[in-house]
Amino acid sequence: SVKLNPIFLLINQKKMRKLIILLLAVCISIAVKAQTIEVHCPSNLKPYMTLQHFKSWNKASVFAFADVPLYRGEVYGEAALDLNIVRFGDMTLSAHTELNMLLAKNYDVAALAGVCLAHPNFSIMAMYRKQFDVDTYQVTATWTTNNERVVHFTGYIDVWGQFANAQPQLWIRLYKGLFIGAEVDMWYTFKEQLTATPTIGVKYDF
Repeated sequence: SVKLNPIFLLINQKKMRKLIILLLAVCISIAVKAQTIEVHCPSNLKPYMTLQHFKSWNKASVFAFADVPLYRGEVYGEAALDLNIVRFGDMTLSAHTELNMLLAKNYDVAALAGVCLAHPNFSIMAMYRKQFDVDTYQVTATWTTNNERVVHFTGYIDVWGQFANAQPQLWIRLYKGLFIGAEVDMWYTFKEQLTATPTIGVKYDF
C-alpha cells in the first residue's frame, strides 16, 4: 500500500525547528490581540494565563490561543484555519488545518489536517496528525453555550493514538465580560489510569 503524507513531512528537523519558533511567535502575536484573557490557578499552584483570538469571514475563520506560565513552566499554543466548503442551515463543513506547538526545555509540534463539522454550539473534527515521526489520527469535539448567559459551559475532548485529553469549563458571569469559574484538565492513556487537575480562574471577554 502507498502511504500518503502531507508536504510538511518533507521538511528536515533543522528547518522544522526554525519553522516551529516562527509559527509559535505568530500564534502568540495573534493571541496578544486577545478577545479573551483567562488567568488560571491549578491545584499544582503553577498559575498561567490563556490568551485567545478568533476571527471569521464569509469563507474562512482562524483561531489561536497561547498558554503562558506566570511562574516556571512551558509555553503552549495552537493556531487553526478553517476554509468553508458548504453550509446547510446552522451547520458548516470546512477543511481544517491546525498546528499545536510546545516550547519548554525541548520543543514539540504536531501538524493536523482534516475536516470540521461546526455548529454555533459544538464542532466535531476528524484529522490526520503528524508529530515528528509519529503518524496517527485525531478526533476532536468541542462544545459551548451562549456566552451571553450568566452560566457558561464550554470545553473540548481530544482523542488520538493512545491518548485522550478533555477540559470542561464552567464560568459564571459577575459583570458584563467578567467571569469567575473552574475547569478540570483530564488526561488518559489507554495503558494508565486517568489523571485530573482541577483549576480555578477568572476570565474577561472584550
